[in-house]
Amino acid sequence: MTAPSAWCRSTTKAPLTLFREQHIKANEGIIASNQSANRDEEVFENPNTFDMHRKWPSQDALGFGFGEHRCIAEHLAKAEMRIAFGESNIFES
Repeated sequence: MTAPSAWCRSTTKAPLTLFREQHIKANEGIIASNQSANRDEEVFENPNTFDMHRKWPSQDALGFGFGEHRCIAEHLAKAEMRIAFGESNIFES
């Protein structure tokens, strides 16, 4: 699964220290890639292998977004995937 938005770009207004001690200066451009996040080797075993039964650590795949911007059709998309792959209980979450 890939994210609907592959990346987003922004510019920092102040110095930041992000996860894994990444230091970013003020006024630097940054690009966040949702597709990279869904393939993090430190989170997933075999991150580049398709596995529709993969268990996600704290929330679902980033491809559906999160919070108030979470995809409104998430459950429909998951049911369609279950049908396409022949699973019997399409309404299981």
